[in-house]
Amino acid sequence: MKGRPLFGLSFLVLTSVSIAVQAASVATNTSSVLQQSPSTLLETLIRIVGAFFLVIAVFVAGVWIFKKSRFFSLYQSSPAQLKVLESRSLGYRNSLLVVGYYHHRFLVSVSATGVSLLSSLPDAPAEGPASLDHSPFSEQLNALQGRKA
Repeated sequence: MKGRPLFGLSFLVLTSVSIAVQAASVATNTSSVLQQSPSTLLETLIRIVGAFFLVIAVFVAGVWIFKKSRFFSLYQSSPAQLKVLESRSLGYRNSLLVVGYYHHRFLVSVSATGVSLLSSLPDAPAEGPASLDHSPFSEQLNALQGRKA
């Protein structure tokens, strides 16, 4: 399986080179073609356009094979652990965010002047987001404000 991407890439290169050589031979014969009849000129133009579309098709097929190969699976990133769990707008360019990182949660304010940590919230249960407290955001905010006072 390791040789497949290399095979696909080498096939793509060899095909592109052979098409380029054919296109170069057509280009050298253009002076004689211009002196020929219009039907021969049309045939040559169709060959050139066909060769162009063939090169594009081979390139697209090569890119598709390359993306489907195992090469990209070696470099896949881990799933993101930093997530915005909830956000509320407080007006023009001001908002409150509940940010989660693994099982920790933070209340963060975002404004035109910057980002500020308001409070560290109780850690989320290990079971996942299904067991989180689903009370309205305003109740949680009021409870946090009352706790600080």
